Amino acid sequence: MSARKNIIKHKIPIISLLNFKQFVDKMKRKGCDFINRKIRTKEIFGVIVGLFAIVILFLICFIYRRNNVDFNSTDVAMGSLVTQSIECEAPSKVCAETMDLIKELEHKISWRIEDSEITKINCAKENEPIKVSEDTLKLLDISFEISKLSENAFNPAILPLSKLWTFTQKEQKIPIQDKIAKVLPHINCSSFKIDRKNNSIMKKDAKAMLDLGSVGKGAACDVAVENYRKNKVKSGIISVGGTIGTFGKKNEKWEIAIRNPFESEKTSIFAIVNIISGYVSTSGSYEKNFTYKNTLYHHVLSSETGYPIETEWVSVTVHQDNGTIADILSTVCFILGPQKSKFLLNKFNAQAIFVNKNRQVIASSNLKSNLKITDSNFSLINMI
Repeated sequence: MSARKNIIKHKIPIISLLNFKQFVDKMKRKGCDFINRKIRTKEIFGVIVGLFAIVILFLICFIYRRNNVDFNSTDVAMGSLVTQSIECEAPSKVCAETMDLIKELEHKISWRIEDSEITKINCAKENEPIKVSEDTLKLLDISFEISKLSENAFNPAILPLSKLWTFTQKEQKIPIQDKIAKVLPHINCSSFKIDRKNNSIMKKDAKAMLDLGSVGKGAACDVAVENYRKNKVKSGIISVGGTIGTFGKKNEKWEIAIRNPFESEKTSIFAIVNIISGYVSTSGSYEKNFTYKNTLYHHVLSSETGYPIETEWVSVTVHQDNGTIADILSTVCFILGPQKSKFLLNKFNAQAIFVNKNRQVIASSNLKSNLKITDSNFSLINMI
């Protein structure tokens, strides 16, 4: 209900003012003491009207405040839990609209959805052009660019391999070596050619397939923050799986908790990073994994070996001004480690926090004053 409707509902009782005037006139005639002090009727009316004006102003402020409080929303998209907390005039409407936009994006880029644009590309024949939306084209552009810069450490063409593995709680599957060997030659971004003039993409290898799982959560946060901006949200924060997007200013800085990768409880944290704005994305071996014959298998796969990346790092958190880039870089940095990641972090003006198996932390030097380790079992050993 608008402030105007609420004010109309609480109309000023004008009749009571008239009764008060009659009362004053009557008291004048009786010569009461307070009338004898020469308090004029107009002055009394002025005081009363002023008081009513204050009451109305209070009501307006109360109504505005009631419509501008934090509103929390929870849903599911991109295979992950989506939570929103925003402050604006119509929070439930904005949150619902944001979820619609995220699911619309998911319907374009998820290989799991039968009629998505990515599925159409994956099912296409050699040299068959597939028309795609501008949203999908932009995500493919940045994905292929970072893949090239990282020397294929990040590989959006990894679907032929990732489909062989299963990391769910209900089912875990390790593919046989022969199957892995057969798909490795088809995991190549150079198999895809983008035609920007016609907004289409074709592939030279019919068996090549795309998986934007390491892109979607960040892209969803980008969509959400842009919608917050359009709706003039005062402040908002969205979490899609391991990626967080912020908008506006809740306080001086946003405090982002970083999950403890050694604890199964998602509420367990080891550090807090303070940011003014932007996106924070975390990747690691702790989320989707299983142990078989004393060997840990996690979902971050190598396009060279076909098996999970062997690394001393258990989690990497990246802060950047774009959700899609933050999401991709968190995966790339997890694969490459601190030293090999420095080039990409500098190129995209990003910061990172690395955690190894010994609970030792290495972080970007420009995060030094904004990173607070809250768990004494972890120690900051170096800055890059």
